[in-house]
Amino acid sequence: MTFHKPWFADTDYVTKLATTHPELELNCTRFDLPSYFFQTSLHEFLLPGFISQLVMNAEPWFPRLTKPNGLFLGLPFEPYEQTRFLSKNLPSISDVTSQKNLDFVMLTNVDASFTKFSTEWVPKGYMPLLSFPDMIIPLHYNSFSTYISHLNGKSRETIKRNIRKFNLAGLHLESHRNSEEIAQILHEFYYSFYSKAKVKWICHSQNYFQILSQINHNVHLTVAKNCQNEIVGFIINFGESNIWHSSRIGIHPQYNRKSGVYFRLLYHSIEEAIAHQATSLSLGPTTYKIKRQLGAQYNFLYNLILGVSPIWKTLIQKAPLLLTKPLGHLHSTTILEKYF
Repeated sequence: MTFHKPWFADTDYVTKLATTHPELELNCTRFDLPSYFFQTSLHEFLLPGFISQLVMNAEPWFPRLTKPNGLFLGLPFEPYEQTRFLSKNLPSISDVTSQKNLDFVMLTNVDASFTKFSTEWVPKGYMPLLSFPDMIIPLHYNSFSTYISHLNGKSRETIKRNIRKFNLAGLHLESHRNSEEIAQILHEFYYSFYSKAKVKWICHSQNYFQILSQINHNVHLTVAKNCQNEIVGFIINFGESNIWHSSRIGIHPQYNRKSGVYFRLLYHSIEEAIAHQATSLSLGPTTYKIKRQLGAQYNFLYNLILGVSPIWKTLIQKAPLLLTKPLGHLHSTTILEKYF
């Protein structure tokens, strides 16, 4: 696997992103790689059910165990997979942890096939935990119609039906360069979609959508509009060399699960990636069954975690099964497609 230096790992991008999410204290100067602070909810990584609900209910009473404070290494958003940061020098975290009330340090979403973490990071005390897989579509097609022709009959008919529903509803897609003037709409639609998600991550602010146009020319914003030329949905895609990333998506509440808007925007990511001659498209985690039916393949990932507080040091060093066993479903395609 070849990794290209992404434009969104540059200092300028990180600096701009830090202004839209000041609570993360994101920067590139703390270590040799970007880093930020975030309090994560562990129940979102568990299978839906009694245990997950129990962990969620325990958050107010045992926050250091169920909703710990973390120093995260890498980027908070795109790209989802963070393996490239393994090549950076391992950070010396003693100064930071002495100033912050931290429970752990984590490098998120490292490719399971990349062995460097076992030879360099694990001996330093980092433990690999299963993470949600990314879904990757390999692209070797010269058109969207050629791509469709390589899918099975059921998937082809589903795509054509959703596109037909979208068109019959009088909807159309438009490329939209200036995000600042529609940032409020984008944020409202995104949050409506985000609030219903089974698995949440860091929520984007409205300021994030305002600066999209300033980040780089490789940010692609596409909106879906109705007959009245009103925006009813959007998707943001990012280009990185020959890799394409499907990112934020948002739908007007009235069009949620209606007129094929979500699916048409998702298909557009594939169209756009092919048009820009990308060799692969990252669709990110969750909605695994839908993405697999589109020809996406599982890219299994790990989080590398280092315990900092006494309770997390003990869990990682003395009782690692208490962390690893409940996460076994994250590498089971059957379970992922059923619940996530």
